[in-house]
This record gives sequence, structure tokens and C-alpha cells, in this order.
Amino acid sequence: MSSKGQIVIPKAMRDSHHLQPGVELVIIEEGNSLRLVPAANVKRATIDEVGGILHRAGRAPMSDDDMRAALRAKAKANDDASKHA
Repeated sequence: MSSKGQIVIPKAMRDSHHLQPGVELVIIEEGNSLRLVPAANVKRATIDEVGGILHRAGRAPMSDDDMRAALRAKAKANDDASKHA
């Protein structure tokens, strides 16, 4: 990894996954690992799907760690669902 946080994906991997210059990749955190997924393969959430996570009266606020864990779990569930669609 460079000092700017840039990484190089080996040509054989780029070719086998049909990754072209300019493709947008999403980084998904899974435990101690990072996973690169083309953005086109990640389902975008609608406001109806995420609206329930907004603050509501009487709901205890979430810590940053709790929020990150919830987001990781939702992203993983969406990713897993996309593999079976």
C-alpha cells in the first residue's frame, strides 16, 4: 500500500474479474478483513430501507461502534442476498 493508501490489483486479477480503469469499488469490512466489490454489484438502499435507523424519541442513541457494527451487518446481509438473487 502506498503512503496515500493506494493499492494495486494485479493484472491477472483485474482481467479475471473484468475490472477496467475507472470502475468504482466499494470496500466492505468483514471482521479483520477488507473486501473490494464493484459498486455495480452492491445494492443501493432506499430511504424506506434505512429510514428506521434514524433517531426516534425514546430510542437510546447508538455509539459510533454500535452504528458501525449495524452498518456492517446490514451491508453483509445485502451482499449475501445479492449472491442468491
